Amino acid sequence: WTRTYGGSGWDEARMVQQTSDGGYITAGRTTSFGAADSDIYIIKTDAQGDTLWTRMYGGNEHDDSQWIGEIIGEGYIIAGQTFSYGAGGSDIILIKIDTEGNIIWLETYGDAGDEDAQWAQFTSDGGIVITGSMDIYGTGDSDVYIVKTDINGELLWTETYGGTDTDLSLSIKEVSTGGYIISGQTESFGNGNDDVYLIRTDGEGNLLWEKTYGHVQADGGSSIQ
Repeated sequence: WTRTYGGSGWDEARMVQQTSDGGYITAGRTTSFGAADSDIYIIKTDAQGDTLWTRMYGGNEHDDSQWIGEIIGEGYIIAGQTFSYGAGGSDIILIKIDTEGNIIWLETYGDAGDEDAQWAQFTSDGGIVITGSMDIYGTGDSDVYIVKTDINGELLWTETYGGTDTDLSLSIKEVSTGGYIISGQTESFGNGNDDVYLIRTDGEGNLLWEKTYGHVQADGGSSIQ
């Protein structure tokens, strides 16, 4: 089977996963529905892809989501980017919803510059780790940005990695021996232009090592396992 979801505007999915009831849940963004420019768009389906419910979250500006994870029996956690809420510019947004899509809580992380979330995952200590990028003091360049929270979205720590140019990350995984591995792209280090950027940290986000891979053309890392 195939299914399509959306309206007359621009609608896209960034992540889909199977849920404990045998259906699927998709996270992305919509310009067809919701408050304004772009809203977070969540679609819950059964095992055949038929829609059970959809929800939009956001304010009057651009909001989108990149990741969703299930807490079995409780609902879902959504990670993304918001221009509608937070400290200014764009911030990372984390939302917990119940099994019907109703908001339980909403948190944002960042400062007056621009921050975004590109990926997240539940961690073995019962929390959440989020990776993305953070604006470097209004220069137009960015650093890799990691946010660690507990399961209720309470901030535990943040860390940044990178140099004087644009560095960003698209994927993070917890390592079986402890800590995290992050993949992305760097202009600050490497052989020139953009290179694949691999970062290894301990469980508190302290840098253990960083490596780059690539040649003189543009190279980047999108996923890490």
